[in-house]
Amino acid sequence: SAPMAVALLETKLGLLFHPSGPESAQATWREDIAAGQHRDKVLAYGLHFAQRFLAVGRPDTALELLDACVAARDAAGIVEVDRRLIALRPHVLAARVEALQCESAALELAARSAGAATSAS
Repeated sequence: SAPMAVALLETKLGLLFHPSGPESAQATWREDIAAGQHRDKVLAYGLHFAQRFLAVGRPDTALELLDACVAARDAAGIVEVDRRLIALRPHVLAARVEALQCESAALELAARSAGAATSAS
């Protein structure tokens, strides 16, 4: 199932950055990559995990990893074009837009339902 696949990916990624144990790993890997830590691992595994998160319907996490890859490349002074990164980014962005549109539609529907319930009483 998708929630199990997401949980498994979260755990694998957390353990990649914090091999000492899963308790602290899941809570901190996002903070670590946002702070620019683990650059070598982000460069080595970031795109792979971005693809995996996109495949299980988590474009927000995929985008987070892509941004970390770009930051790690910049910090390492890598100027060569990474075609995989360039090819993946539009797919991640399109999936993120779609997810945001779905969230927006659900919120609009909930607001209409709440309004209808209020006016009916």
